[in-house]
Amino acid sequence: MINLFLGIGMLFLIGVILWSYKFDPNNALVVSASKKQFILLLTVLSLLTLYLLSTGVYHSFL
Repeated sequence: MINLFLGIGMLFLIGVILWSYKFDPNNALVVSASKKQFILLLTVLSLLTLYLLSTGVYHSFL
């Protein structure tokens, strides 16, 4: 169950990072990252979020 809540929290974190980058790229949360590093960061966070959500749903409802 905790993985489900952590996955939802990670979705919120990814949303905040994308929102800050979209509306003000010069002062975003990840302003020191290059485009390649930014894509890598989003990929890693997305994979972690997918893992947390899938294990959370599996252990909570199945």
